[in-house]
Amino acid sequence: MDAEQGTVLRWNVGDQLIEDSDYSIFEGSWIPEHIRLYVSGKLRMEIGQKLSLMDGPIDWDALAPANPVTYRPCKKYNPAIVQSAPQPANAGAGPWYDVIIHGTIGKDGRVHDAAAVAKGRPELEQQAVEIVSKWVFSPATCDGEAMSDFVAFAVHFPPQ
Repeated sequence: MDAEQGTVLRWNVGDQLIEDSDYSIFEGSWIPEHIRLYVSGKLRMEIGQKLSLMDGPIDWDALAPANPVTYRPCKKYNPAIVQSAPQPANAGAGPWYDVIIHGTIGKDGRVHDAAAVAKGRPELEQQAVEIVSKWVFSPATCDGEAMSDFVAFAVHFPPQ
């Protein structure tokens, strides 16, 4: 119990703190109405939700994105294979620092839409995005056809 917020669930994962508060009962389950994500003590994301029971039929098409992509299972899937993925030479003084990058390996084998998961070192995060954007892969294949694939990359910055 938190004296100011009432019932709160908090958990730490590395330098991240996730906090759920303001619970409501929905369909017999306790669901948080507020969810907050802190990274290195800074609020990075806040979600507020209101839960209400829908009467009548649900229009599932209304919940789909404007341009949905339909995925089909592959009989034979081969992941992308790295051709060139150099790591940085150094990151200055201090302990090792890893930057996680999310992006897509396109059908052309290049990384597209690379974005760093912010951890508090924006200069290294930007450098990591630039590094990953130059990496080259043999693209993933689905039944022998090249396909785009969403991937998480790690860029390792060693100490000096």
